[in-house]
Amino acid sequence: MFAMLMRRRWLGRVTVVTAAVLLAGLGAAAYAAIPAVIPDADGTIHGCFRTTQGSLRVIDPSAGDSCGPSETALDWSRTGPQGPQGPQGPRGPAGPEGSGHAFTATSGGSVPIHGPTVVVTLTGLPAGTYLVWSPIEVVGDTESGTNNTCLFVVNDSTLVVGEGDTFMYDAKDPGFGRADMFAIITVPADGSTIATRCDANTDGAREFGRTTALKVAAVN
Repeated sequence: MFAMLMRRRWLGRVTVVTAAVLLAGLGAAAYAAIPAVIPDADGTIHGCFRTTQGSLRVIDPSAGDSCGPSETALDWSRTGPQGPQGPQGPRGPAGPEGSGHAFTATSGGSVPIHGPTVVVTLTGLPAGTYLVWSPIEVVGDTESGTNNTCLFVVNDSTLVVGEGDTFMYDAKDPGFGRADMFAIITVPADGSTIATRCDANTDGAREFGRTTALKVAAVN
């Protein structure tokens, strides 16, 4: 009878110990099932540094972890305060020259026969290379003859023959003609001039035009 009673008590203790171990295991498993949030939402990694031993451990504050009294909290990947502005760097090389503004002028008047006359003049041009358009219209002329041409004059001395330098006349109105002048012109110095000079086959014909010069860095 006594032996049976002792056996029951021993089995009861074993059952209690087994249940405690089982509960502890379940708790550990449940804790392990909770994923650690490292780094946290803003990309910061939190850690604790033990100053006396030099050890370092990573913690998850969202899971209730924190540093102990003998540890110093450390954070990584966190943006710190903006530092002072550094010294100005060296000046960079000059970039390629871009297109300048366009120069334009309009004019017109009577042209004597066999007397080349300046129709339009651009003045005050900076030195450089220009794309120059100067369409000229003539009224009261005739296509009978060889004086129906135009050309460019740079600084009253250099002659430049452009494309479209000959007047083309309207089949329905033979007295009306047009010369679509164009040229690439380089002027040597600031303050230069480009004039469009034209002739006519008929004395007293009237010519009108607009000259536009666009300064460019280069023409390929």
